[in-house]
Amino acid sequence: MLGFLDIDRHHERLVGLLSRTHDEFITGVPNLGPTLDELLDYTKYHFKSEELWMLDGRYPAIIGHKKEHIFFLAKVTQLREAYHSGKEFLSLEMLQFLEAWITSHILKTDAEFGKFLRGHPPPRLEF
Repeated sequence: MLGFLDIDRHHERLVGLLSRTHDEFITGVPNLGPTLDELLDYTKYHFKSEELWMLDGRYPAIIGHKKEHIFFLAKVTQLREAYHSGKEFLSLEMLQFLEAWITSHILKTDAEFGKFLRGHPPPRLEF
């Protein structure tokens, strides 16, 4: 938790979607396509929102932060496209990687953004 309600809500939803994907994989849900679509769509929405909050707050480390977003978004996009094309099925290792990555990103990179915000006015934008 960063201590900023809107950002924290976004993180909870993103982590929840990853958990749901993991749970559906483990329980053998036959069609994960809709969940993967929602995960990709929400990831795009969250990252765009977070980057707008960074711009609004004049966050100096935005470029590096955006590079991390690009990396994760590419992984989620690749996973979704592979699943929909039938070329590749999900693996537990991939899901664990995504969960570990987002957790680390929130606890480290986003936490740095939170520290910055505590010393500056909170973001004005709501998404």
